[in-house]
Amino acid sequence: MKLFRAMCNEELQDMKAINKLSWNSKFKWFGTEDFVKSRVLDGKFNNSNFVNDRYSNLIEIDFDDASLKHFSKCGYNEFMLNIRKVPLVKIISWKLI
Repeated sequence: MKLFRAMCNEELQDMKAINKLSWNSKFKWFGTEDFVKSRVLDGKFNNSNFVNDRYSNLIEIDFDDASLKHFSKCGYNEFMLNIRKVPLVKIISWKLI
C-alpha cells in the first residue's frame, strides 16, 4: 500500500542516508496523497507557516501489505506508526514527489 508523508529537508536527508525512515520522535504520521497535499502541505498545518521548510518534501512510500497491520488508523486518511513497530514494517520502495 502506498502512503505519503511530508517532511523537512533534514528528515529527507536522514532517510536518504540510511535508506529507511528517520526517527526522532515516538510516532510518524502518514496519509493518503490527497490528504497530505491538501491538509499537511497547506502551509498552516502544525504551525508550518512559521517554519520555512517544515513540510517542504512529499514522499511516496510503498509498504508491504502485511506491514499495514502495524499502523494505527486514525480516521479515513491518516495512519500512525509507533517507533516500536518499525522493525516489523517493510518498505518496498520510496520516492520524492
